[in-house]
Amino acid sequence: MQASTIGTNITLLDCPATADLLHTPIDPSLSQRWTSWLTSDEKIRFAGYRRREDQELFVARHGLARECIANKLSLEPESIRLFSQPSGKLGWNSNDFGYDSNVIDFSVSRAYGVAAAAVCETHLVGIDVERICLLPEIKTLAIQNLHPTELKYWQEQPNATRLHSYYRLWVVKEAYAKALGVGLALSPCDIVANEAMNNQRGIVRSDIDSAPTNEAEFWLTRVGIDKVLAVVVLKR
Repeated sequence: MQASTIGTNITLLDCPATADLLHTPIDPSLSQRWTSWLTSDEKIRFAGYRRREDQELFVARHGLARECIANKLSLEPESIRLFSQPSGKLGWNSNDFGYDSNVIDFSVSRAYGVAAAAVCETHLVGIDVERICLLPEIKTLAIQNLHPTELKYWQEQPNATRLHSYYRLWVVKEAYAKALGVGLALSPCDIVANEAMNNQRGIVRSDIDSAPTNEAEFWLTRVGIDKVLAVVVLKR
């Protein structure tokens, strides 16, 4: 199975971003090719996954990341080395090709049979895909993870739409944190993505008194019947 492009040239903040998506099971020839590109460190991480599907998704999102970077910069994907940065976000060997590390930014995600990658020139980018599943503790999670502004509007939503609204907010928050490269260091309740409840596009920002506001733009879409995906682009 080949990667299916779901958002080529999504223009956010006047900058095009590309997002690619792949469902498992992956075509064996494609999986074998991507596996051959793994570095020794990646192979160690690959071996740490016990389930075959988890291994496939690891190979897929790293393979997609290489393909996205290579397509943007006209490089050979097998020559791209990926490594984990201190923030947890993947980096790549840009210096080997004479590029500054800021020439391009990329992000990867996975969730229940889906691997995804996004790449953007000049801006920071984050991608996240989440499976929508029933959460009995949804009200508790909303109180813990939603900004007060979001929580107010979320509580006014009909019960039938609250679950989907929560995931729309959550996936944008995750993508935003990935774009910043801070992961869980930024509390979800300090991220304001209120527009994501009803819009495919909108603004997401951090709301912390001790830090400057980092305003970004999001693009949101459904993937099949039970998943939602967000891409966030942020000025450097």
